[in-house]
Amino acid sequence: MTIPEKVSGKDQAGNDLYQGDVTVDCAFRDSLSGLAKVTYQVEEVETGNVTQEETIVIGEEGTIRQGSAQIVEKDENLVTELAKSIKVTNNRNNIKVRAVFTDRAGYETREERTFSIDKTAPVLAVTYDNNSYDKEFESETQYYKEGRTATLTVTERNFNEADAKVTVTNSEGSAPTISGWTKHENRQDPDQTTYTATISYQQEGDYTFAMSFEDLAGNQAADIPQQKFTVDTTAPVIEVTYDNNQAQRETFYKEGRTATVTIREHNFETSRIKTVLKAKDQGAAPGISSFTSNGDVHTASIRFEDDQVYTFDIDYTDKAGNQAADLKEITFCVDKTKPALTVTGIKNHSANSGRDADKKETNVGFVLEASDENFAGLTPHLNLVTLEGIKNCDNLLGSAQAVENGQRYAVSNLKKDGIYLLTATVTDQAGNENKAAKVTEADGRVQEAEQIVFSVNRNGSVYTLDEATRKINGSYLTKEQDIVIQETNVNSLKERTLTLFQDNQTKSLKEGEDYQIQKTEGNGQWNQYTYQIYKKNFSNDGYYSLALYSVDAADNKSENNMDTKDVELRFAVDKTAPKVIVTNLSDREAYQEEKKDVTMVIDDNMKLQEVKVYHSTYNGNASDSSYGEAAETWDNEKIQQMVSGKEDFTFPIDGNTTQKHKVKIVAVDAAGTQKEVEVKDFYVTKSWIIGVKTQGKKALPIAGGVLLLGGLGAGVVFVLRKRKAVNVK
Repeated sequence: MTIPEKVSGKDQAGNDLYQGDVTVDCAFRDSLSGLAKVTYQVEEVETGNVTQEETIVIGEEGTIRQGSAQIVEKDENLVTELAKSIKVTNNRNNIKVRAVFTDRAGYETREERTFSIDKTAPVLAVTYDNNSYDKEFESETQYYKEGRTATLTVTERNFNEADAKVTVTNSEGSAPTISGWTKHENRQDPDQTTYTATISYQQEGDYTFAMSFEDLAGNQAADIPQQKFTVDTTAPVIEVTYDNNQAQRETFYKEGRTATVTIREHNFETSRIKTVLKAKDQGAAPGISSFTSNGDVHTASIRFEDDQVYTFDIDYTDKAGNQAADLKEITFCVDKTKPALTVTGIKNHSANSGRDADKKETNVGFVLEASDENFAGLTPHLNLVTLEGIKNCDNLLGSAQAVENGQRYAVSNLKKDGIYLLTATVTDQAGNENKAAKVTEADGRVQEAEQIVFSVNRNGSVYTLDEATRKINGSYLTKEQDIVIQETNVNSLKERTLTLFQDNQTKSLKEGEDYQIQKTEGNGQWNQYTYQIYKKNFSNDGYYSLALYSVDAADNKSENNMDTKDVELRFAVDKTAPKVIVTNLSDREAYQEEKKDVTMVIDDNMKLQEVKVYHSTYNGNASDSSYGEAAETWDNEKIQQMVSGKEDFTFPIDGNTTQKHKVKIVAVDAAGTQKEVEVKDFYVTKSWIIGVKTQGKKALPIAGGVLLLGGLGAGVVFVLRKRKAVNVK
């Protein structure tokens, strides 16, 4: 019994395995007694099914009485050799072919062959537990936002896992490995036996998968062509940053700002970006720029440049369907425009008479108004320049009135003459600030000014002293200086006179010789005249006053000494120190008296302000003794009372000591000039011995005569010569 030598392979039991039908050639021989009977059968061992069976009977005459076979050789009537070909078509493993022949002598011979036939091609299949992907990009690949597990199935009876060629790649890293194969046997239909394995795709990556298989019989399965898919489990990350974060009141910006949108995503797709960009009241909103990519980082920008209230939101979903965390919608305002500030009703640099053409008094006022769509506040200030300096007049502004998108202050009438300074600061919620108000100038031009300056002159000129002159007004000076006075008038001056009074003398001053003028005139603006009176006019001691008289083009007559102007200018120049005369006290004299009343005369050419007398007793030298506090003091009030009452003042020196005496008289005039006189080394005592020791021949000399000194004494009779009274403020 022979079977084909060319086999496809071996089955798992080691039997020959064929892809197709197998022909078994049988040769039966017996040369002694010849062949009597041949029996064969084909059996599927695993099921016990006999699929073919035949008995061939050879008669004594040497012919085949039953069955079919080929007689190869005979010996007369004996068939010594018989041939039979058995075609096995079973599609099974473990097929057994058996043959038995019996010779004429009754002896049996048996032989069998076992092999397998597999004519069925393997079937490959792959299935996944996760087939949910975004269909929008399936032409590109399949994107999955969760991991997936593939189950590989090979339907095959003669399986060898080494013949399963599985190719898996991952562009983002290492590829997963295939698990072990598991057999699922089908005994009723072994060709439906399956082998399964799994591949787990849990890591992110761009994967490919392909599979081929050939069974042990050489049957080739239809390949599973390459499959591509992506596992992307990471949600995109959106970040929005701004180049300008200097917000006022959280959402207001006074400069434009650029938003930089950054999306971190591996599987990026711009069509999935959903932006909301809106501007208030259907205004034009900016667009987002194109994205530029650097690996997985993708950036774009949005420029918010114009004044507007913007609303911005962005959402993004990647190709796998992963959605970025929701960003809170943001609304903010870009406001680069300064608030508007206007002044009406008054002209900048204007002089206002407050009278109409018929000389009737009219109101002088103004309206200050500020507005802005994002108005925050208005802070105005009104100041009045007076003789004493700048006076705050914010109280004249009253309360703010609300207007659309802003505030206004309305001042109906400024009653007091003078120069007014109006300033204001308006701010919006973005922090824009404006101090420059739009105002009409006196010449009709409309300009912006940070300070509105105007004058109210209902009563003619307004007079102002400069700082140095203001300090000396009403004062006594020890040194003369230039005098500066400024005159401001609604109209230009057509006449002016400067008159200087010194004591009882009057002098008309001449321009260019006694004073000079700086003028600012014309075009409806204020008219200013700055007079500088030279100090040479005040070189002599005396009481001075200055009268500045003018007539303007409207025939208003003004003088600085008028009650309505209140700029009377008076001062005194006193360069001479006071005079002090002690009439009954001398150095180194002795006076035998229980008490001596010292008399003195003190005089000043202008005004005596104060007199002090100091007294001290001592032994030895006068320089060894110091004065304490003043023994007597006459202030200006006492001095004036003494002058009015023509009183004498006596300073007593007690004679109950044998020590020496000294006194110091200090006189100060109103200009601050001081004179000191000292009398020392004299005695006032009841003892005649001191007199003898001091004078030698005279037992008790009495000092006589008058001593002229440069100061005032303490403890004296004080005689003041009364001068003509002159009032000096």
